[in-house]
Amino acid sequence: MRVRLRKGALPLSYVRSPLLMLLLLISGAGVSAQNATTVASTNFEGRTIARIDFAPPDQPLPRDELDRLLPLRTGSPLRSADVHQALQKLFETGRFADVSIDAETAPGPSPGAVVLRISTTLNYFVGGVSIDGVNDPPNRSQLLTASKLQLGAPFAESQAADAIENMQERLRANGLYNAKLRYELQRNPSTEEASIRF
Repeated sequence: MRVRLRKGALPLSYVRSPLLMLLLLISGAGVSAQNATTVASTNFEGRTIARIDFAPPDQPLPRDELDRLLPLRTGSPLRSADVHQALQKLFETGRFADVSIDAETAPGPSPGAVVLRISTTLNYFVGGVSIDGVNDPPNRSQLLTASKLQLGAPFAESQAADAIENMQERLRANGLYNAKLRYELQRNPSTEEASIRF
């Protein structure tokens, strides 16, 4: 059996319907909750944590710092409050766009133990913006300003589409109605920087 808890998921203790609780206890299955995230039954509550893995293995914070930050410990019992706190602590670092914690029954000689896998998606920050193929007017600086991408600010790919629209507006204001823009995005996981080239 596998459990998946994500930020924003409703813990089972908040589910009010007795019929739903009965169905969960009989089937041992999870229910769909907020934001289409899954919440599983309490079958893992109190079981010993055999191992904690991170996916991907290379995280922006060193493993010893992550171990210090998180309330989950190998050899300790798994508690939903600790899982919730772990999710909170990881999001509070500002380094992650998404975090989920999966629990599976541990293989091998540890009956009843669980293996936790903490899956993360990095937050990226604007590391550089460049523009090629521009003739005045407008100049590169005007287009960079129009992009509204600020160095060091958090970056989501939807911002590149917004930047293109903003720059096209600037180009139209200068009489360039048929200008075509496209972008290339390079992400560097080791520095968490996204470089955008238009």
